[in-house]
Amino acid sequence: NSQWQGTDYWYHNTVVKLNDGIMLTSANITKQKKTEHEIRQAKEFIEKVTTTNPDLISINDAKTGVLLYTNDPSFWNRFNKPYEAVKNLNDIKRAELMVHPDYLEKAKIFVQQRRLLSDGETLETELKMLTGAWIRSRSKIFQRDKNGEAFQILSISTDITISKNTEIKLQKSKETLHAALMQFQTLVSNTPDVITRWNKNLKLTFANEAFEMAMGKKIEFYLGKSPAEMGVPDKISLPWLEKLQKVFDTRRGVDHSNTYPTPKGNSFYYSQLVPEFASDGSVHSILAIARE
Repeated sequence: NSQWQGTDYWYHNTVVKLNDGIMLTSANITKQKKTEHEIRQAKEFIEKVTTTNPDLISINDAKTGVLLYTNDPSFWNRFNKPYEAVKNLNDIKRAELMVHPDYLEKAKIFVQQRRLLSDGETLETELKMLTGAWIRSRSKIFQRDKNGEAFQILSISTDITISKNTEIKLQKSKETLHAALMQFQTLVSNTPDVITRWNKNLKLTFANEAFEMAMGKKIEFYLGKSPAEMGVPDKISLPWLEKLQKVFDTRRGVDHSNTYPTPKGNSFYYSQLVPEFASDGSVHSILAIARE
């Protein structure tokens, strides 16, 4: 190694002993050394990226299923299976040791299908493990043999336990809410009581079928309107509006009584006005239940 004008040069020197002396030959190998240095730097960079990546990067033998490479052997400890215990097992045996029984068949199909992928194609699946953890795995063909058959498979596996559990809880909440809404809808559709909901502008946002029967027109005609806009006389609408406003102001429920001319004649109603609260504690709307 030598330096000239700030640039490093590499030479390979060979000394051969002759009868009358020695022969020295020198070959410039600077380009070769630079290439070796660049390859070494690239290898170090790749190793740094893979070892700091939280995902499991692995390469499997496509035919035997055994692990040829993994960036993080400790990843397997999350599932109570040390790397040494699983690295020489095939894909199916590894799945049988680690995957939840409900997802084992799905795992086996995934293992079989990824061997049939086209170049550039990626196969993805989500599996529940025996420990209760969730894994999202994405696989693609890494190398093919001289016959074009899959030789090595590259897989990237991500622990998605937190996001998956959140997703499951959200789905259960949606199902519970849907069931509650269905029960509520059944109740309000079949009760003889008049049930309505009013917003901060004191306009109707919901009414059940009993309201429609009492008022004489389709519900759609009344939605979005105040009592006055519905044609309700002032002597009935004004006291009603005052009670609604009182609930918004005091954040407490009130009772109300009034008569109302229905298609069947005058009816007397006793009503309970109940505040419905928003997440910030303010009154979002008022639910009114009136019984004849």
